[in-house]
Amino acid sequence: MIANFEIDTNLTLRRAKYEDWELTYQLKKEGLKSYIEKVWGWNENDQVKFHQKTFTPGRTQIIEFKNKGIGYITTQVSGSEIYIENLIIGAKFQNKGLGTKLMNWMIDKAEKENKTVGLKVLKVNTQAEKFYKSLGFKKVQETEHHYVLLL
Repeated sequence: MIANFEIDTNLTLRRAKYEDWELTYQLKKEGLKSYIEKVWGWNENDQVKFHQKTFTPGRTQIIEFKNKGIGYITTQVSGSEIYIENLIIGAKFQNKGLGTKLMNWMIDKAEKENKTVGLKVLKVNTQAEKFYKSLGFKKVQETEHHYVLLL
């Protein structure tokens, strides 16, 4: 089970509950809709069903800033890797250093546990690719729609 963490006095992670699926869906829609539209197209009903089916509270943490849910991170942890499935921060809270603070905390945690950090980013999401590369992530693989990055 994922624990709650305080990254700093204003930025915390709390365990997701199933009731958070709607918040996470709205954040996903806000953050990824334009990219998903470019790659596969966006069908609202299909996206809602897909999110309800794949939302996993046990691997998801809600990112809170001053006790308000502003984003979420979904991870899979194995023996040697922390794999970030999703990291989404609401548009109003982007470019304020919160994602960098969160990722630096995640990287420190991985280093202490002697794990690598991996993720995929849509090729059309050049802003996310630039963000992860600024943190030291390197492209290690490429699929039709994604770059696989590793730190």
